[in-house]
Amino acid sequence: MFSTILTIRKKRDISREEFIDYYENKHTALVGRLLPSTILQYRRNYIIDEDPLSRRLAEGRGDDAEMPNVAVITEARFATREDAEALIEAFLSDEVLPQVLADEARFIEPGGVRWRVAEVHE
Repeated sequence: MFSTILTIRKKRDISREEFIDYYENKHTALVGRLLPSTILQYRRNYIIDEDPLSRRLAEGRGDDAEMPNVAVITEARFATREDAEALIEAFLSDEVLPQVLADEARFIEPGGVRWRVAEVHE
Protein backbone atom coordinates (compact mmCIF):
# COMPACT_ATOMS: atom_id res chain seq x y z
CA MET A 1 0.00 0.00 0.00
CA PHE A 2 0.94 3.59 -0.49
CA SER A 3 0.04 6.73 1.49
CA THR A 4 0.17 10.48 1.42
CA ILE A 5 0.46 12.06 4.86
CA LEU A 6 -0.29 15.70 5.56
CA THR A 7 0.31 17.81 8.61
CA ILE A 8 -2.07 20.76 8.71
CA ARG A 9 -2.06 23.92 10.84
CA LYS A 10 -5.41 25.49 11.60
CA LYS A 11 -6.03 29.21 11.24
CA ARG A 12 -5.20 30.94 14.48
CA ASP A 13 -8.50 32.80 14.67
CA ILE A 14 -10.69 29.67 14.83
CA SER A 15 -11.13 27.16 17.64
CA ARG A 16 -10.15 23.51 17.48
CA GLU A 17 -13.87 22.60 17.39
CA GLU A 18 -14.55 25.00 14.50
CA PHE A 19 -11.57 23.59 12.61
CA ILE A 20 -12.72 19.98 13.06
CA ASP A 21 -16.31 20.84 12.14
CA TYR A 22 -15.27 22.62 8.94
CA TYR A 23 -12.80 19.93 7.89
CA GLU A 24 -15.20 17.04 8.58
CA ASN A 25 -18.42 18.56 7.27
CA LYS A 26 -17.43 20.92 4.47
CA HIS A 27 -13.89 20.40 3.19
CA THR A 28 -13.94 16.60 2.94
CA ALA A 29 -17.30 16.77 1.12
CA LEU A 30 -15.92 19.30 -1.39
CA VAL A 31 -12.78 17.27 -2.07
CA GLY A 32 -14.88 14.10 -2.35
CA ARG A 33 -17.01 15.72 -5.06
CA LEU A 34 -14.00 17.02 -7.01
CA LEU A 35 -11.68 14.01 -7.01
CA PRO A 36 -11.91 10.40 -8.18
CA SER A 37 -12.50 7.87 -5.41
CA THR A 38 -9.21 5.97 -5.58
CA ILE A 39 -8.52 6.42 -1.85
CA LEU A 40 -8.89 3.20 0.15
CA GLN A 41 -8.76 4.89 3.54
CA TYR A 42 -8.94 8.56 4.52
CA ARG A 43 -8.00 9.16 8.15
CA ARG A 44 -7.84 12.41 10.10
CA ASN A 45 -5.97 12.36 13.41
CA TYR A 46 -6.75 15.54 15.36
CA ILE A 47 -4.00 16.53 17.77
CA ILE A 48 -5.00 16.97 21.41
CA ASP A 49 -2.82 19.86 22.55
CA GLU A 50 -1.27 19.62 25.97
CA ASP A 51 -2.53 16.11 26.61
CA PRO A 52 -0.86 14.83 29.79
CA LEU A 53 -0.11 11.47 28.15
CA SER A 54 1.86 13.14 25.35
CA ARG A 55 3.82 15.20 27.85
CA ARG A 56 4.48 12.12 30.05
CA LEU A 57 5.76 10.10 27.10
CA ALA A 58 7.98 12.93 25.87
CA GLU A 59 9.41 13.71 29.29
CA GLY A 60 9.91 10.03 30.07
CA ARG A 61 11.89 9.56 26.88
CA GLY A 62 13.64 12.92 26.98
CA ASP A 63 11.89 14.08 23.79
CA ASP A 64 10.43 17.46 22.87
CA ALA A 65 6.67 17.38 23.53
CA GLU A 66 5.84 20.36 21.32
CA MET A 67 4.22 19.96 17.90
CA PRO A 68 4.15 23.53 16.68
CA ASN A 69 0.60 24.44 15.78
CA VAL A 70 -0.22 21.14 14.01
CA ALA A 71 -3.98 20.59 14.28
CA VAL A 72 -4.34 17.36 12.32
CA ILE A 73 -2.32 14.62 10.70
CA THR A 74 -4.21 13.33 7.67
CA GLU A 75 -3.50 10.11 5.83
CA ALA A 76 -4.86 8.96 2.48
CA ARG A 77 -4.10 5.33 1.63
CA PHE A 78 -4.05 3.91 -1.86
CA ALA A 79 -3.74 0.37 -3.22
CA THR A 80 -0.89 1.43 -5.52
CA ARG A 81 1.41 4.33 -6.20
CA GLU A 82 -0.29 4.69 -9.59
CA ASP A 83 -3.64 5.29 -7.86
CA ALA A 84 -2.01 8.00 -5.72
CA GLU A 85 -0.37 9.60 -8.75
CA ALA A 86 -3.69 9.70 -10.63
CA LEU A 87 -5.41 11.40 -7.70
CA ILE A 88 -2.55 13.90 -7.27
CA GLU A 89 -2.71 14.82 -10.97
CA ALA A 90 -6.46 15.38 -10.70
CA PHE A 91 -5.92 17.39 -7.50
CA LEU A 92 -3.35 19.65 -9.17
CA SER A 93 -5.53 20.31 -12.23
CA ASP A 94 -6.68 23.83 -13.12
CA GLU A 95 -10.27 22.78 -12.41
CA VAL A 96 -9.70 21.38 -8.91
CA LEU A 97 -6.74 23.06 -7.21
CA PRO A 98 -8.12 26.63 -7.16
CA GLN A 99 -11.35 25.40 -5.52
CA VAL A 100 -9.49 23.40 -2.89
CA LEU A 101 -7.08 26.25 -2.09
CA ALA A 102 -9.95 28.75 -1.76
CA ASP A 103 -11.74 26.42 0.63
CA GLU A 104 -8.57 25.73 2.64
CA ALA A 105 -8.10 29.47 3.14
CA ARG A 106 -11.25 29.41 5.29
CA PHE A 107 -9.77 27.14 7.97
CA ILE A 108 -6.06 26.45 7.30
CA GLU A 109 -3.20 28.81 8.12
CA PRO A 110 -1.51 30.18 4.95
CA GLY A 111 1.35 27.80 4.09
CA GLY A 112 0.03 25.42 6.73
CA VAL A 113 -0.01 22.15 4.78
CA ARG A 114 3.00 19.83 4.53
CA TRP A 115 2.82 16.71 2.32
CA ARG A 116 4.80 13.51 2.68
CA VAL A 117 4.71 10.23 0.78
CA ALA A 118 5.00 6.93 2.63
CA GLU A 119 5.15 3.21 1.96
CA VAL A 120 2.80 1.35 4.28
CA HIS A 121 4.11 -1.68 6.17
CA GLU A 122 1.74 -3.55 8.47
